[in-house]
Amino acid sequence: MERDLRAEEFTASTLDLQRIEGELDETAGRIAALERTAASQLPDLSARMIELYKVGNGGYLRML
Repeated sequence: MERDLRAEEFTASTLDLQRIEGELDETAGRIAALERTAASQLPDLSARMIELYKVGNGGYLRML
């Protein structure tokens, strides 16, 4: 009986491990996609920051 209980616990643990590994793979994919998005937006952001620097300190109203 004890052996059957341990076998069920092992099976449950194995299923949990597979689920968690799947979630980790999904999260890693999402992180990679977000990093690609951030890298593609960096030149535009840099250009905006340069333009804001050129305008100088004019407050938020002038910036808008």
